[in-house]
Amino acid sequence: MPSGIKWSEDLCTGIAVIDRQHKTFFKLTNDLLEGSENDKKLILKAFDFLKNYIAEHFGLEEKLMVDYKYPAIKQHKTFHDNFIAELDKLEPRLQEESLEPVFLRLNYLVVNWFVNHISTKDKKLASFLESQALKDKSVSAVLKRLHENSI
Repeated sequence: MPSGIKWSEDLCTGIAVIDRQHKTFFKLTNDLLEGSENDKKLILKAFDFLKNYIAEHFGLEEKLMVDYKYPAIKQHKTFHDNFIAELDKLEPRLQEESLEPVFLRLNYLVVNWFVNHISTKDKKLASFLESQALKDKSVSAVLKRLHENSI
């Protein structure tokens, strides 16, 4: 069974609420990969929670992109949509006898896709939002709230 993934500080975007959500996603994924073993009911529940959490997280990022006219919104959203599609493909496979291939794929998705996405796309978004905050006090106020509050 895959050993899961570890958060490292170089993945921080600098926007506290997004970083907290990323860390929570890592924890949820590790719990799913390491916990439950062959308890299908628990696995399905954890996977469903993980999918809902991702939708909420991507929703927050996409709202920020729309609100502040992020120039790469279409590309960024496409990455989100593709990740959700990959999760959707895995869901029916959770009914299979052996879960190891599904967990290996989930681990691969998180380690390779999500970590790369945070390191590149999310950091660019955060950098854009920070630059907007320097130009516009209202953006600065929103970012300050995002730094202080958890969603």
